Amino acid sequence: MKLKVYEDLKAEVLSCKKCDLGCKKVDNHDPHVMGQGNLDASIIFMAEAPGLQETIHERPLTPPGTSGRIYERVLKNIGLSRDEVYTTNTVLCRPENNNDPMPYQVHSCGDYLVNQFELIQPKLVVTFGRFAAQALLGYVKITKDHGQIRHSKKFNVDVFPMYHPAYVGAYANAERRLEFKVDTQILKKIVKEHKEAV
Repeated sequence: MKLKVYEDLKAEVLSCKKCDLGCKKVDNHDPHVMGQGNLDASIIFMAEAPGLQETIHERPLTPPGTSGRIYERVLKNIGLSRDEVYTTNTVLCRPENNNDPMPYQVHSCGDYLVNQFELIQPKLVVTFGRFAAQALLGYVKITKDHGQIRHSKKFNVDVFPMYHPAYVGAYANAERRLEFKVDTQILKKIVKEHKEAV
C-alpha cells in the first residue's frame, strides 16, 4: 500500500509545474528529484534542493557530489545506511545556478513535503542547512541552533538541524567543520538511544 502511494506521489512530483522550477531543464537535466529510501524509516534526512549530481543520478544527496559524499560519510559514522533512512529535499526541483529557493517556490513544494512526512511518519528529521530547518521550525539561526533537538509543532516531529554538507565541504572554516563533526557524534548517540528504545 505504501509503495503504491509513494509511486503515485513520485509520478506527480516528476511532472510538477506548480512553480517555475519544474518548467524547464537545468543544465540539460530534468530538475525534478523525488525523495527516496525506506518508506518505513524512523529518520528522514532533508536538505535544501537538488544539485547537479542529484539531477544526473535522479537521487537526493548522492555522490559524486560534495553533499552526497559527506552525507554518506555521516551515515556511516552514525551506523546507518541509505537503505535504512529516507532522504529528501525541501524543494524537489533544482534551482538554476544552485540558487537558494525563493519563498514562493518553497511554498509551492510544501504539499509534497507534507505528503512525504505523512507517508513515512518519521520520529526524527535531520535537516541540512538553514532552509530545511526553517521549513520545519520557522525562524532558525543555524550557527546557533545546530546540534540541538527542536520540536516541529507543524509536523509534530523532532528535528535535529545540522550545517549543510555542501557548506561544510566547500566554505566552512575549521571551527564550523569541527562543529559539524561534533553534531555528527551527538546524532550518533541520539540514533543509538532511539534504536535501544524500539
